[in-house]
Amino acid sequence: MLSPDAIQFRDEDGATLGSRLKEAREHRKITQRELSNLLDISRSAVALWETDKSFPPIPMIPRICELLKCDPEWLTFGIRSRGPHAERKFHEDTTILWIKEVLFGESPDDRSWTQDWALSRSWIEQELKCSDPKSLILFRVADNAHHPVCTVGDRILVDTTSTSPTSSGHFLQWDGNSPAINRMISVPQEGDPLIRVYQGDSSEPLYEVPLRVLKIIGRVRAIIKNM
Repeated sequence: MLSPDAIQFRDEDGATLGSRLKEAREHRKITQRELSNLLDISRSAVALWETDKSFPPIPMIPRICELLKCDPEWLTFGIRSRGPHAERKFHEDTTILWIKEVLFGESPDDRSWTQDWALSRSWIEQELKCSDPKSLILFRVADNAHHPVCTVGDRILVDTTSTSPTSSGHFLQWDGNSPAINRMISVPQEGDPLIRVYQGDSSEPLYEVPLRVLKIIGRVRAIIKNM
């Protein structure tokens, strides 16, 4: 499974996204009701976030940070780059990267962009070791049948420059008429590399094919679980 690479909201001191959200809200002297009205959600939703019983949708975090005037890296990951309550304009923040979410059409090259997501620059560059963040895309899982390691609504962070399984891992590939996530291992042999393809955590491969036959979109770097 890819759970070790999923985004974690607990910092090294054990504080959670919920506790940081409550701290930022109280620092601004805003009640749960006032914040929920500004976000056009229920007060109970805010209460669930602050007790870590659920989490705010990541696309909503920019708006939350603007309202509470807090550092998005601190709120989401507990990273204190400028202090938790440093006031900054979210779209001018150099500590985050904007990653495009892609929607595929009838081929892997038929792509349209649905929205931009703000993710931590240090998480992408230092923890995920992505040397070219511009090559990253997000893909929303819409069908469990084709994505056994994920659930519907999860988003997959994909490195489109890594299209050869020289080291084993999970890859987003074009599987006939839609994207699919499979684990791949390269089998050493002379000539065209042979790729062994597995579904989920199965120990039995689905099939073995030459690398040139596969349409690999990119290596899966992380799963952002649906909140």
